[in-house]
Amino acid sequence: MDLDLGGRHVLVTGGSKGIGPACGAKARLQGRSADEILQSQQQRMPLRRIATPQEIAKAVVFLASDRASSISGAIVAMDGAVSAIVV
Repeated sequence: MDLDLGGRHVLVTGGSKGIGPACGAKARLQGRSADEILQSQQQRMPLRRIATPQEIAKAVVFLASDRASSISGAIVAMDGAVSAIVV
């Protein structure tokens, strides 16, 4: 998409938040609490925590601003560095 629209000065960038606090379905399937699932997932994350809604919003506002005018064709991971270890 970026290759198609870049010539028209349209930037195409996305954000990926990674896991979130909504672990209810997985917890029910495993017979565990949502808090247990979330804590287990956070322990495997390099930053040991998930991004807050405010942190994600700040990143999205930056990507939509003129300060990000040279960022295009990228997915910005806001996942506690999980994507850095999945290689």
